[in-house]
Amino acid sequence: MPRPLNSPRLSFASSPVLLAHKLPVELEQSGDLSFTLPIQKLPSCSPMLLPRKRTLELDSTGDFCFALPTRKLPSCGEQPAKQPKVELQRNVQILDEIALASAKEHCSNEVAANTADQPMALQKLPSLRGPRPNHALDAAVAEAMRLHREAITEYALEKDMRGEDKADKFAEKFAAEHYQAYKNAILALLPWTGEIKAAAGGRYDMLKFCGHKTKRLDVSKRQLQHFRAEGAQARAWEALCAVLAAISSRKDKVWLEWNNILDELKPLLRKIPLCKSKRSATRRAQMRKLIPKLLEGGCGAFAESLIDPRSVHQVTFARGLASPLPASSMIYRRMSLWDALKTMDDEGPLRAEAFEKQWVHGQGRQFALQDLEMGHKVRSRKERVHANELEPDTQLRDLLRNNRPVILLDSLAALAPRDVARENGFSEIVKAEMATLFREAKARGEAVVFCLGSEFPHMLAQKVYLRPPLADHGMRCGCLRWRASADVPWRREFKWEDRITLGLQMP
Repeated sequence: MPRPLNSPRLSFASSPVLLAHKLPVELEQSGDLSFTLPIQKLPSCSPMLLPRKRTLELDSTGDFCFALPTRKLPSCGEQPAKQPKVELQRNVQILDEIALASAKEHCSNEVAANTADQPMALQKLPSLRGPRPNHALDAAVAEAMRLHREAITEYALEKDMRGEDKADKFAEKFAAEHYQAYKNAILALLPWTGEIKAAAGGRYDMLKFCGHKTKRLDVSKRQLQHFRAEGAQARAWEALCAVLAAISSRKDKVWLEWNNILDELKPLLRKIPLCKSKRSATRRAQMRKLIPKLLEGGCGAFAESLIDPRSVHQVTFARGLASPLPASSMIYRRMSLWDALKTMDDEGPLRAEAFEKQWVHGQGRQFALQDLEMGHKVRSRKERVHANELEPDTQLRDLLRNNRPVILLDSLAALAPRDVARENGFSEIVKAEMATLFREAKARGEAVVFCLGSEFPHMLAQKVYLRPPLADHGMRCGCLRWRASADVPWRREFKWEDRITLGLQMP
């Protein structure tokens, strides 16, 4: 006779797992007996498979029993049975779905927690393709470089055909004809060149840039590549220096070249057939082809300021009605007086025995500045103080010997044709910039030195540098003289063509 369903008697199919443990008996609330199956923790390396779901069946006595599927456990030497490949792939897929769902849930909980406390800042992931190109900057840089390349190519062709004097006049005319294009190129670069601030007087605006330190101070393709790696502002300033060299060309000073590009072209042209004659069409075609490659080592005379950390480049803008008008470009550097003189033409005015620094440090050496005197004819001996009236300057000697920094006014250029500069009062802006430089240097106790780069330096000194406001802080103009001791006369002057006239303001 079958037992009732609520009977506590249960029978289990034989299983090697269950036989290994005693089953504790507990009494449920209903009065029936229940069995608590102990949980056996299998080792992670166990070959035993997980049990299947147990089905409820009737045994021969009519009682309900849980039928556990029996599996033969492998012996220690046997390999575990492999699951079918399809089942393994399905298991991997299920695990991936569970992991993805858990990650999404974790992120959702984190976002919710951050939102409850404070807004979470969105983090921008880096692009796998690198930085996005700035097409506007690329276009502005390309246009500036193209304008400089065109200007120096035409200048070099004119210089090769007709000589330097005519080429200098041609460069000024070419700059005047292309002034509008140069101005537009400068304005297009301003968004990346830095902040434009009002000048000290408030009558015009100024843009300032300091040179970056590279491997060496020599301008070359490699150094400019190091400089461009600094970012968008560096690229914009390189292009700006190139177009500034083109717009500022004057017959008395052409800034298009860093080095004499014609000297670099001549040895290359000798190796090319049909390039001996200066009127040869092949020669001119080859020059147009070679010049862009030479420009990779520096575009214009202002390129040096980019890679010299001692350099400060200031560009001023007049306040025009429609847009700013580029007015002036000024570059100055801080270095010792000895190094400052060595940067000038022919390595400065100290020559012969004074060319070597060791001689300058000798005992008894004397130095003086032979000032200009006005009211005399050009190249007259009377345009300078007589040598017998010179007095040794010990402060000048000490500056030549020590490493105390002075300010070298490296370059100063107007950024417009003469008529445009005259109409907009650019000369007043140039004077204001120089007066500010001289005044601040005097307040800091620094000397200022520069070369009067003009064919008639005494006229330039009389009209500009020896008048207020530039002369308000002790500016002097003249030639450097020296002698071995007080017992010998001053060293004789060099020829007019080789003579360097200095502007010097002592601390």
